[in-house]
Amino acid sequence: MLRSSLLQVSPFPSDMVSSYGLWDDLFAIDFANSSEGIAIELDGPTHFLKGGGRDGRTKAKRRILEKLGWKVISLEEKESRMMEKEGMEFEAEWWRGKLKEVGWEGNV
Repeated sequence: MLRSSLLQVSPFPSDMVSSYGLWDDLFAIDFANSSEGIAIELDGPTHFLKGGGRDGRTKAKRRILEKLGWKVISLEEKESRMMEKEGMEFEAEWWRGKLKEVGWEGNV
């Protein structure tokens, strides 16, 4: 279940971080289900350019996580505000859909 997942999970094994000096903090995942390889990224205003597109750091992090085999779900601040207005059932359905998109059929 996602609620039991850790905050700020590293996508790298700890021995790789110490052996190769990988920047663990740079690639830290906001929430993760490590056993399923699902990363949940919360994208607030600092993840976007003035024109509305994601910034380079955010795009690069997503690409690297996906190359490492992670399935990434992004929750933008505007989506979070919309779900808050729509209510819990709408939010639950949104999460079910996103998890299904990355191939997880677990109990949500």
